[in-house]
Amino acid sequence: MKSITYILVTITVISLAFWAYQESYRAKSTLNLIRTVNKDIHFIQEKLGVLRVEWAYLNRPDRLRALADLNFEKLRLIELNTKHFDDLMIIGVKKQNLSSKTADVLNQTNFNSDAAEISQ
Repeated sequence: MKSITYILVTITVISLAFWAYQESYRAKSTLNLIRTVNKDIHFIQEKLGVLRVEWAYLNRPDRLRALADLNFEKLRLIELNTKHFDDLMIIGVKKQNLSSKTADVLNQTNFNSDAAEISQ
């Protein structure tokens, strides 16, 4: 009986040692994968930072204005500013000049009540 117990304990210890080795190997493999992913993330973050700087450099207002002036004949680009927009309160006055179909659409959407709620 004593020898069977020793054999079972020895088999159990060997099995646990084998399991611990496998878990250690899996943990090391996972840590290597995490390091690789972190390096990839760091590389992509650096690349994204460079792209943001390049985008900011290429979209400088003076450069875009010069390009619009250079290509004005082809593209007919103009600078967009606040003069190109209208006030919501003025829409009620201007809708009288619109066609009946457009006026019907504007009548369904009550801009003046929304503006009144905002001002309160």
